[in-house]
Amino acid sequence: AGGAPPPPALPGYLFVARRVRPHSLPRSESNGAPSGSAVLPAPAAMGPKAASGFYLGRKPAALLALLLAALLLALVVLAALYGRSLREVEALRAAAAPPSPPAGPEEEGAGCCPPSPSPGSTRPPGVWDNPRLPRALLPLHYELRLWPRVSPGQPGPFVFSGQVNITVRCAQDTATVLLHSSELELWGAAVRGPLPEGPGGGSSIEVAELWLAERQEYAVLELRRSLRAGERYVLQLSFRGPLNEDLDGLFLTRYTDQGQSSMLIASLLEPTYARTVYPCFDEPAMKATFNIIIVHHPSYVALSNMPAIDKSEMKDENGSLWTVTTFNTTLKMSTYITAFVVCDFDYVTRTERGNEIRIWGRKEAIKNGYADYALNITGPLFSFLEDLFNISYPLSKTGEVPSFH
Repeated sequence: AGGAPPPPALPGYLFVARRVRPHSLPRSESNGAPSGSAVLPAPAAMGPKAASGFYLGRKPAALLALLLAALLLALVVLAALYGRSLREVEALRAAAAPPSPPAGPEEEGAGCCPPSPSPGSTRPPGVWDNPRLPRALLPLHYELRLWPRVSPGQPGPFVFSGQVNITVRCAQDTATVLLHSSELELWGAAVRGPLPEGPGGGSSIEVAELWLAERQEYAVLELRRSLRAGERYVLQLSFRGPLNEDLDGLFLTRYTDQGQSSMLIASLLEPTYARTVYPCFDEPAMKATFNIIIVHHPSYVALSNMPAIDKSEMKDENGSLWTVTTFNTTLKMSTYITAFVVCDFDYVTRTERGNEIRIWGRKEAIKNGYADYALNITGPLFSFLEDLFNISYPLSKTGEVPSFH
């Protein structure tokens, strides 16, 4: 009686109204009668202070719980999709690498070795456990033949094969040869030497076993007798690998030109992807010169670090015709600098201080002049940098291919 009405209820909150008896109400100072409103006790008279914290009403708490449930569901869905994509990628890679190696000209005269051990095979500790190559053998020169087996309109899966002959100098006696190799099938391992100073191939050294040290990405050749320090030898291997669309190593990418779907084969070998294309000493300090040959479909053009010096034709085991493009010998360089392109691009060209500059691109883009600016600016840029650093560009040509990333 005479008390103030309780406050209006707010959504999501609970209020308790307490009836105050008249005799408990404080009297006014003027006449001692109860005042018209209840006077609450001072905070000190209300007991101990409540613990501090964060309080939510019913609706915000329900909304937060709903958001957490949605986030958990999204994480479960993403994990399931990621696992499915991994299984699909593994299936595609398995399909792209059938076990039987192809027959072809690069296999002629190549010997055979025992098959590589299964991934579960164990080996005693050895030089193959070191992440750095031993310095027993130093590469001098590579003879590399690369064959991307791709034709226009081919549905896939895509593979490439090849052969590499590596001339090495033996720095210390060894009966174990280590090369980098990753995701490649290897066969036909052979070693010849010591090489005479003049022409001649040297005698054959039997390879007792070829196996893979997968953890450090090595191909290990164990020989029947040791290589002698100070002598030169030739290591020969045939190989085969999948041509994926991962944008590293040797890969295939697709584009549209004049409304038609086309394919481009290119390489990106830095920092350590050369070993996924051909067996090699894949460390930057182990530089060598390269003679590169690319076998490709006649409707495509092949590009590499150096100018092409010869083109010929050959037939495969099925009678299909292929073009063989041979390139000039490179300067001494690291393996990751080797570059390969197979495409049906066109180009525009000019010469700057004796250096031939070619800008490659889709035929439609070249026809419409989209490469003209790059052509006109590249020459002056080279000249400016030559003058700035007082260093001449060491090669006779420069080729620029559009970014495929």
